[in-house]
Amino acid sequence: MKSVGRLGPLCGLALCAALLAQNPALLLDVNAVRPTPPSSNPATYVQLGNLTLFRAETAQHGTELWRTDGTAAGTQLVVDLVPGPAGSDPGEFAVLGNEVVFRATGVGVGTELWRTDGTANGTRLVRDLTPGVAGSSIADPVSFGGYVLFGYDDGVSGRELWRTDGTAGGTTRVLEINRGGTGLPQGLRDAVEFAGALYFPADDGGGTELWRTTGTAASTVRVAELVPGPGGSDPHDLCAAPTMLIFAADAGSGDEPYVWNGSAVTLVADIDPAGSSDPHSFLGFGPYVYFSADDGVHGRELWITDGRAITTRMVADIDPVGSSFARPVFVLGAYAGIVANSGAEGQELWITDGTAQGTRLLRDIHPRVGSRPDGFTPLGSAVVFTADDGTHGNEPWITDGTTSGTRLLADVEAGPDGSLPRELFATPRGDLLFTAREVTVGTEPWITDGTSAGTRLLADLHAGIPGASLASNADSGVDLLNGRTVFVADDGVHGREAWVTDGTPAGTRLLADINPSSADSNAGGFAVSGGQAFFRANDGWDGYELWVTDGTVAGTRRVADINPFTVSSLPQSITALPGGGVVFTAVGPSGGREPWISDGTAAGTRLLIDLAPGPNGSDAAGFTRLGDELYFHADDGTHGTELWATDGTVAGTRLVVDLHSGSSGSYPAGFVVLGDRILFSADDGNAGRELWVTDGSAAGTVLVADLEPGSGSSSPAGLLAAGGLVWFGAEDSIFGRELWRSDGTRAGTWRIADLEAGPFGSDPAPQVLAPNGLLLFTARTVSEGLEPFVTDGTAAGTRVLLDIAGGTQSSSPREFLRVGSRRVFFRADDAVHGGELWVTDGTRAGTVLVGDVLPGSLGSEPRDLVASRGRLVFGADDGVHGREPYVLELGAVSALVGVGTGASAIAPVAVATDPVLGSYLTIDCSEVGTGTFAWLLCGAARGDYRALGHTWYLALPWVMSSAAVTAGQVSFQIPIPNMPVLSGATLGLQVVVGPTAAPFGASTSNGIHATLGVR
Repeated sequence: MKSVGRLGPLCGLALCAALLAQNPALLLDVNAVRPTPPSSNPATYVQLGNLTLFRAETAQHGTELWRTDGTAAGTQLVVDLVPGPAGSDPGEFAVLGNEVVFRATGVGVGTELWRTDGTANGTRLVRDLTPGVAGSSIADPVSFGGYVLFGYDDGVSGRELWRTDGTAGGTTRVLEINRGGTGLPQGLRDAVEFAGALYFPADDGGGTELWRTTGTAASTVRVAELVPGPGGSDPHDLCAAPTMLIFAADAGSGDEPYVWNGSAVTLVADIDPAGSSDPHSFLGFGPYVYFSADDGVHGRELWITDGRAITTRMVADIDPVGSSFARPVFVLGAYAGIVANSGAEGQELWITDGTAQGTRLLRDIHPRVGSRPDGFTPLGSAVVFTADDGTHGNEPWITDGTTSGTRLLADVEAGPDGSLPRELFATPRGDLLFTAREVTVGTEPWITDGTSAGTRLLADLHAGIPGASLASNADSGVDLLNGRTVFVADDGVHGREAWVTDGTPAGTRLLADINPSSADSNAGGFAVSGGQAFFRANDGWDGYELWVTDGTVAGTRRVADINPFTVSSLPQSITALPGGGVVFTAVGPSGGREPWISDGTAAGTRLLIDLAPGPNGSDAAGFTRLGDELYFHADDGTHGTELWATDGTVAGTRLVVDLHSGSSGSYPAGFVVLGDRILFSADDGNAGRELWVTDGSAAGTVLVADLEPGSGSSSPAGLLAAGGLVWFGAEDSIFGRELWRSDGTRAGTWRIADLEAGPFGSDPAPQVLAPNGLLLFTARTVSEGLEPFVTDGTAAGTRVLLDIAGGTQSSSPREFLRVGSRRVFFRADDAVHGGELWVTDGTRAGTVLVGDVLPGSLGSEPRDLVASRGRLVFGADDGVHGREPYVLELGAVSALVGVGTGASAIAPVAVATDPVLGSYLTIDCSEVGTGTFAWLLCGAARGDYRALGHTWYLALPWVMSSAAVTAGQVSFQIPIPNMPVLSGATLGLQVVVGPTAAPFGASTSNGIHATLGVR
C-alpha cells in the first residue's frame, strides 16, 4: 500500500542553491605545473589474429598488456595484472594457436608464464613455475609445432629447454641437456625453424654446438660436434634459407660460415684463411644467402653464397680503400637492400642484384654524413625504415627499391632531433605500427599505411599536452556519505596524495601530505565504514600501511604500522564489516598475506586469523557480504584456494566447502549476492570453471549448471546481480562467449542471445540495471563493434542500445555508473568527439552526449566516476589543464547509501525516485523480516553511524510516515512542492520495519540521500 506524507518538515531543510550547471565544469586545476609530456613507451608488438598486442605504460596501470585493431577506439588495455601504477611488465611474447604466451609479473606469483586471447577474461597464469613471489627466469619463448619452447632455470638444473601447450600440466621440461650445468647458455635467441625442426645452440657439457628438436626429449639431439671436447664451436647468427641452414661458427680457425643441408654440417668457405671473417647478417634470397664478411684483404663487404665454396664470393668492394661495413637488410623483388658506407657518403642505403655492376647507392639521404638507416620492415610492395636526413632528424622513411620512391614518410617530430621511431611492426591488416616521440604527446604508438597522409598517432595512451598543466591524474574517488568526496591527485608539489572536495573549488583541498615533499603516498583501495574512509598509503618511512580519514585534515591518520619499520604490510581488499570497521588482507611480520580487521584504531587493528601460517600466506580476497558474514576465497595451505566465510571473529571464520579436494583448490571468484545466496565461478576439477551457488553451508554449495559440458570451462565472468537475476558472460565451444542469466537454479539459467554467430561470441560484459528495468551491458559484434546493449532477459528483447560510433567502429563504452532513478553515466567515443561523458535512461532516444570537455576527436577520457550529494565528480583532461577533477551538478537525485541490517540474511532494501520539484518522491522497500509495520524516517543526510545495534544514514530523525507491510513490500509517496528555494536541499531517508510496541528486533533499510532539484 502507499502512504502520502506531509512536506512540512522539508521546508525547514530548504537551502538556497545556484542554478544547476548544464555541462561538466573543471572543479579545480590541482596541478598547475607545466609538464614534459608523459610517454607510454609502447614496445614488443606481436600479432594475434586481427589484433596487435604490445606493452605500454600509463600512470594509472604502470606497464601492462595492451591491444589494438589499428584504430584509436580499438586501442585499449587488455588486463591490469598488477593493479595500480606498479605494472606487470609483460614481455617475451610468443604466439600459441589463438593465444599469446608471455612473461609477466602477477600479484603474489612473481614473474611467471601467462597466456592471453587478447581479452581480460582470457588472460590467465599458465603455471607458477617458481612458487611464491620470487618469480621465474623465463626467457626467449619460441613458437614451434603447437608448443612454445623457452629457456628456464629451475634453480637446480640451470637454464634448460622447456615447452608449454598453454596449460599447467603441459608446461614441462623437454630435456636436461647439461646435467648439473646450463644447457642453453645463449637461451633461444638464435633459434630458427628449418625442415620441420627447431635449431639452436646448446651445451651438453662438451661445449656449445648446434642442436635441434621437435619438442620432445627423444628428438632433442646435437646436430654436429665441430670442436670435439669441452671447447665447442659456439654457433651463432643462425639463418634458415629454403635449401640450407647457414650460421657462423668457429671450428678452430676463426668464425666462418657453415651450412647444414639436412644431413651434415660443412664449412661453406674459409673466407679469411689467416684469421676470422666474422660472418653475420645472413639474409636468404631465393637459393642464395647474402651476408657480411671480412676476407682480411678488402675489409668488411657484402658476400653471397649458395652453400658451396665454389660459388661463395664477394658481391662488390663498395669501399675500395677500407671497409664499407655492408650488411644486407631486406629483399624487394629481384633486389636486396644493403646498408653500407663507401667512404664518400657515410652510412646509406644501397641496392644490389647480386653483381658488382648491379650494386649501387639507392639514395644519399644525408650527403657526406650518412643517414644511418635501420629498422627495415616490409609493408606491401615497399619497405619502411628509419633514417636521419640532417634536416628532419631520425624519422620514418619508405622505399620501393627506386631512388625516386625512397622518401621521407612523415616528419612526426618537426626539427633536427626527429621522432626516433623504433619497434617497426607490419600487421596482416596492411598497416605498420611503430613507436615514436612527438613533443605534444611524448613517446606513443603510431600507425601508417605507407602513405604520408595515412601516418598518424594511433593513441596517446599516457596522455599529456604541452603548454597545458601537468595532469594531477585525479582518480580513485570514494563518497564519504557526508557530502565529501575523497580522491587521489598530484598537485606537482606534494606527489600523489589524498584530496577531498565538497563539490566547490574552495572546498577542494589536500587532506594530508602523507609522504612528505614531492614523493607519492599512492593512496588507494578506499572503503567507507562508520563515516570514515579506510585506505592504504605509503608515508615513505613505514611503507604501505592502513590509513583512515573522515574527510578532514585532522581526521586523516595512519591506523597502525602492521609490518614494522620500512617493510610494507600492503593492505588490499579493504571491505566494510557488517558490524562496523573493515576487514582487509595484509602481510604481517611473519611474511604471509592474511585477513586482518580494524575498527580504525591501532588497538583495534589485529590479525583476524592466520589461515596459512608461514611466509606464503593464504592470499585471502574477494570479501562479499551476505547477512552478518563476509565470504571470500583463501588458501590455507591444505585445501588450496577455496570458499571461506567470517563474521569478523576467529571462531566465526570457517571453510565453507572444499570443492576441489586436495591442494589444487577450486579458485572461487566473482562473488555476487542474489537474495540469501551467493553465486560465483569455480573449478571443482571435474566440470571445469562453471557457475556455482552457496547459501553459506557445505550442503548448500552446489553447481548451478555445467554450461560447457565435461571438463571444459564456460568461465563465467563479469557476474552482476540486478533485477532479481545474475547476469554474466560465459562461453561454449559452439556459440563462443555470450550473455547468460541465472536465478541460481539450473532451470533458470540460460543463454539470452547469440549476438555474434560463431565460436568467438560477442564477449559481453554486464554493467548495470538501466532506469527502464533493462540490463545495460557491452558487447562486440562485427556489425556494430564494441557498443552498449540492453536486454530484458529474452533474445527478442536484446538489442544494441545505440551504435554510438556508427558502423563497425567501436565507441568502447566503460565507466558505467547508475545515479539516482533516471540516469546511467558512462564514457564512450562516437568517433567525432573522442572519449567523453554520456548519459542514458535505457532508451535509444535518451542516450546522449553530456558535454564535450575536450573538443575534437581525442576526447577528455572521463573516468573514476563518483556520485555524491547531487553531483558527479570524475577525472577528465580538457587539453589545457591536464587530467583534473571535474564536477557535474545533477539536480534532483536520490542516492542509495550503505546497506541495511536485519534479523535474517536479507536486510530491507529501499529504493527511491529522484525528487524533482513539483513531483512525488516515491520510496519502495522490500524486506524479509518479522516486522508487521514500517516507518519512514527523515532527517539531515549524513555518513553511517551505529546506534541501538543498527547503522543509520541520517541525523535527528523524525517519523515522516508509516504504513502496514503487505506481502513483504511497503511504499511511501511524498509530494515535492514546486518551490525553487528547495533546489539543492538534501535530506536523509531510511525505513525501519518491526513491531509497533518497541524497536526490539527491528530491521533497518539502507539509507537514501535525496537532493531536490528542478530536473
